[in-house]
Amino acid sequence: MPSTQNPSSNVIKLRVPPETRDLISRAAALTGKSRSQFVRDSALRRALDVLGHDEEDVEDGREDDEEDRKPSAALRKLMTAKAPWDDPA
Repeated sequence: MPSTQNPSSNVIKLRVPPETRDLISRAAALTGKSRSQFVRDSALRRALDVLGHDEEDVEDGREDDEEDRKPSAALRKLMTAKAPWDDPA
């Protein structure tokens, strides 16, 4: 049976409590988006924020060289933090 899914897209499945699903559904409805669109857009914005990228990089299809990207303050803090397993007990 041929797939009707866009070959350039992938599926991500999430398990969430009913209360979380309902909250996401209400927020999606308020923005005029489907639940899937809302979750996808929200996850993308958060990932870009964590990585220090902006939405224009994705929207324009640009891929910047990693050498040209400056790490965010959160990433610098994470990378310089001492790992819990490195502490002598």
